[in-house]
Amino acid sequence: MLLSIIARNQVIIGTGQTVSWDPSNPPPSGVEDGIEIEAGATLYITDCTLKISGSEQNKKYIDLSKNSRLYLENCLIEHCTNDFWGGIRFIHSHPLPTPDVPGYVKINNSMISQAVSVFHTKAPAFGGGVEAFNTAFRNNINIMTSNYHTYSVGRNTCRFNNCDFYNEGCVSNQAHSFFKFQNVDNVRFVGCTFRNRCSITENAIFANNTSITIEQSTYINGNPHRRCLFSGFPGDPSKDEYAINITQNLSNQMKKVKITNCDFQASYFINYPYETNQNAIFLKGCANPEVYSNTIELESDGTHDKFGIFLDGCTGFVVEDNEITATAQSGNPIHTHGIVVENSNNQTNMLYRNRMHNTEYGIQARGKNRGLGSQVQPAQGLKFLCNEFNSFNTAYYMSAIECNNPDPLF
Repeated sequence: MLLSIIARNQVIIGTGQTVSWDPSNPPPSGVEDGIEIEAGATLYITDCTLKISGSEQNKKYIDLSKNSRLYLENCLIEHCTNDFWGGIRFIHSHPLPTPDVPGYVKINNSMISQAVSVFHTKAPAFGGGVEAFNTAFRNNINIMTSNYHTYSVGRNTCRFNNCDFYNEGCVSNQAHSFFKFQNVDNVRFVGCTFRNRCSITENAIFANNTSITIEQSTYINGNPHRRCLFSGFPGDPSKDEYAINITQNLSNQMKKVKITNCDFQASYFINYPYETNQNAIFLKGCANPEVYSNTIELESDGTHDKFGIFLDGCTGFVVEDNEITATAQSGNPIHTHGIVVENSNNQTNMLYRNRMHNTEYGIQARGKNRGLGSQVQPAQGLKFLCNEFNSFNTAYYMSAIECNNPDPLF
């Protein structure tokens, strides 16, 4: 049985305390100003529906101080009406002295709804550990914003397993992304779904100088593999609006990007259809990214360019075994691009065993993608190997535009 609690007055979990709330031991009446979990305190919430008040202008939070912990099991946290509460906020000094660590949240089999930003920090804090399993995040403006932090293991981790992130319409009149990361390391999404029904949502994941893994879940305890799914994300490629948008500093070889076993396609979920993404994956300045075994659907509108995978200024990449299909409600799916590689520079890079169906441009090379070569390595530059194409008569399987490659020496 879920215990419903209308939040009316702030609740404070004192320094070093351990408190448990459940139907047999309910929390104090209310928490209009949310919950404050002080340094070193731990709060367990099990089988409860917690309703928090506030508004987008007068936000109410669940605050975690240094060394604090919050555990949610089979819970629903939402606003008490149809407005927004502030979210879960990490508050601590920066830098934290050793052995102090930021707060930590672990969520399982729960739902969090109607937050301005579900997980974020209050300046000057950075970091805050988050682990979420089998949890739904519904109709939140932003799910997580994190800056300048290196996640690792234990209570200093950032991991989402088998979670559903979705909105059922526009929840704000301001453009926003589900996730935003800036100078962050070791973010991981495993078997998660991202669904959007708002025309001003910019990205499912926007990351800058961030190491990140997005992949399918593994077969554990009788549960099958679960691929990541992206549906319904609009996009203006001139504004870098893609379902996934990751920009790196190419000189930093340690910022690993891995996107594997994901589906970018229309879907249906809890009584709502979610459309095909306008654009799927955009990577810029990434060293050694891995993008493989993904399926991508593009739908032509006859006017705007649509992109499956766009690599801008990336090198050392593994792009293979991706399947990209273009459709149109009428006529041929023009202005659709399967894979675009722009300015991969002098190094030898390869697109291997990808399959393009009905795209106007299967694989396209732009800018500089070849060096001068040498006697040791004469065939230097971008290579296409064992890719497969089928499309309409006026389409281009492979093309190159705006090339400024030097004439090879060998």
